[in-house]
Amino acid sequence: MNGNEPRAGSAPERRAQFSIGEIASRAGVSVDTVRHYERRGLIGPASRTESGYRLFAEESVRRILEIRAAVELGFGLDELAEAIAARERGRPACHSVRELLAAKAEELDRRIAELEAKKARVAKTLAGWDRRLAATPPGAPAHLLRSIEPGGTTARSGRTETLRDGRSRVGSQSPGKDRK
Repeated sequence: MNGNEPRAGSAPERRAQFSIGEIASRAGVSVDTVRHYERRGLIGPASRTESGYRLFAEESVRRILEIRAAVELGFGLDELAEAIAARERGRPACHSVRELLAAKAEELDRRIAELEAKKARVAKTLAGWDRRLAATPPGAPAHLLRSIEPGGTTARSGRTETLRDGRSRVGSQSPGKDRK
């Protein structure tokens, strides 16, 4: 015996079994990920050789790929562990899994709306800054960062006015006073 045979007393496996490194390679994940998934109950426990090496069934590759795809959609490992455990108990959680994904879709819509609003604020700020820079004499500060107000709005309108002495100023800033 070379120590890689299944332990004495264990039922002989007819299915092909693979080392943790082979399973990790086939699934495109690290060995640590395979161990983590096994600890979390996401993949079935490995059988062990007499020398203690893990042997995984080919089914483990499919399960790992399924988990990775679900994680990419936004599922958490705890959510997946619950669904897998229910399935293995003969009580598939298809409806609750579908509800979870629907909730994740709603959250994505909310986050996309927030990002679109932020993008619009950034575009408006850039346009205001372009006007400020165009109206600022070379070498003079345009006070771009100071023009950002809390809440994402830009201070002052960004309009340029010409003062009596010929200098330009942007917005409602008083001449000779620097906004801090």
